[in-house]
Amino acid sequence: MDTTSKLKSVSEILERYQDFVNELLRLSLLGIAGIGFFITTFAQKPSSSATLALTGCSKFLLSLSLILFGIAAAAGLASRFLIAESLAYHFSALRLKDAQDSDPADIQHANTTREKRFTDSRRAMTLSAITLGCGAACLAVGFVLTLYSPA
Repeated sequence: MDTTSKLKSVSEILERYQDFVNELLRLSLLGIAGIGFFITTFAQKPSSSATLALTGCSKFLLSLSLILFGIAAAAGLASRFLIAESLAYHFSALRLKDAQDSDPADIQHANTTREKRFTDSRRAMTLSAITLGCGAACLAVGFVLTLYSPA
């Protein structure tokens, strides 16, 4: 397998991986916007007949979900950066392997750094997914408590 086909296959895999992280980021930002919309539309107009009472528990859950969505967004951005770094080191290692006068230590350093960045990216993606799920659960429970609390 020549270098061009290796680069193409690796970039396709990493593109799919990055698309998944982009969806996590998009959903976490949507959750943040949803909380803002919910609070400004239903819970902050005292003269409106559609006012909902935010209890202490629902305020806590909505605040916690906002924090968790923020962590999910930050971890998603970190994962995107680390994916790009991993890809850069992978391409560097492939170019060094093809060069006749390359130092084996440079190739090893590029491979080691690539693996570390990819592992860190996977951890950031996992953190983003977990905090997104926990944030969504807190948001759902907070919405239910707000909607069905006695006013």
